[in-house]
Amino acid sequence: MPSRADMDRPASVTAAILGVVLIGITIPYFAFGGGAGGDDYAITWSQADAGSKEGPVGTQVSRIEVPVGNVRASNLTVQFDPCNDNTVQGLYGDVTITFRVLDGTTEVASGTANCDNNGPFAFPLEAQPDVGEIAAGSASDALKSLWAANDDANRTTTYVLEVSSQRGGSTVPVTPPAGGPSFSATARLEVQAWRATANVPDAEAPR
Repeated sequence: MPSRADMDRPASVTAAILGVVLIGITIPYFAFGGGAGGDDYAITWSQADAGSKEGPVGTQVSRIEVPVGNVRASNLTVQFDPCNDNTVQGLYGDVTITFRVLDGTTEVASGTANCDNNGPFAFPLEAQPDVGEIAAGSASDALKSLWAANDDANRTTTYVLEVSSQRGGSTVPVTPPAGGPSFSATARLEVQAWRATANVPDAEAPR
């Protein structure tokens, strides 16, 4: 007749085997963060202000500088507001505003304006990163992974608006009326950048 120890031996062996299996499962779970894939977060894109500055428009070229840091610039906007051009009952030609926008020292946009056509003038820059979904453990982790993978898309630079004005052709009489023409305008440069939002997945959606 088998002893009590012999009868208990199969149960002991089974328990030992299960223990080894559980340890084998648990170690990689904790070592690699278990469920590393996380949820799939949908990424949506919008544009946010990255910086802006304004200054007066004169006859001499003036510079308006907007530094930006570690962003993916999406859009530049130039506007001249307020803009007042008194041509004294049409005896003088309109003032033409000439401008160009630089990325550092490289020209990225240029144009002309006047008080009847003073903007805003929008100039697109870089497209958004081509990312629509990221697997992560949380929304903040999804955004960290997104920008870590697209860090080369972000830049630190200074956008510069160079602007000047000149009154155009005129039919000025020999003796111009008292007061003469007057002009004043404020130039404004705005820089926008891409902003990503990680949308929390729907817990009830089929997996």
